[in-house]
Amino acid sequence: MKEMYKFSIEIDEAELSEMKDKYNGNTNVYVKLEDGFSLSITVGTAKNLEFLMKKDNRNFFEPGPAWIIVQKLTTEIIQEAVEAYMKDRPDGYWLKLSYFGNDIDISVFDQLQAEEVKESKKYEIIRGLDELKNKIDKLAKLDQDSFKKEQSDILANLNELYQFLDNKPL
Repeated sequence: MKEMYKFSIEIDEAELSEMKDKYNGNTNVYVKLEDGFSLSITVGTAKNLEFLMKKDNRNFFEPGPAWIIVQKLTTEIIQEAVEAYMKDRPDGYWLKLSYFGNDIDISVFDQLQAEEVKESKKYEIIRGLDELKNKIDKLAKLDQDSFKKEQSDILANLNELYQFLDNKPL
């Protein structure tokens, strides 16, 4: 297991204490990683997201930097939430993703998507071949009339797989 990154969290205690409704609000939290990098993350409540959507007359929350969502804005809960983000990925991955999310070059995702599509095509071919193997195993146990129907289905499936391979290169 990776060693936990050391980090510190700075929360504006005065802002939290003056907050009228700790179940409907948001605040910025500053996190400093052991390598000296500091970032600001918005921590807010689900009720606040709903409030902001109603205020802006929207049925959804606009895209933007990710938030850490908590039930209630208290120092303890905020600390617990940030620690969970660091515990899940001790290198600060989730916090950095939240912070840099808007700045990531989309080509990185395009490359990952292309790799995922390639893997998906391989999986579909393997799955199709497994299904054909099962049909062939059944075929060996059938009478002549059933054999011809199954043989026709298998040939159709093989043709589909060949078309898949021809039309969509790996």
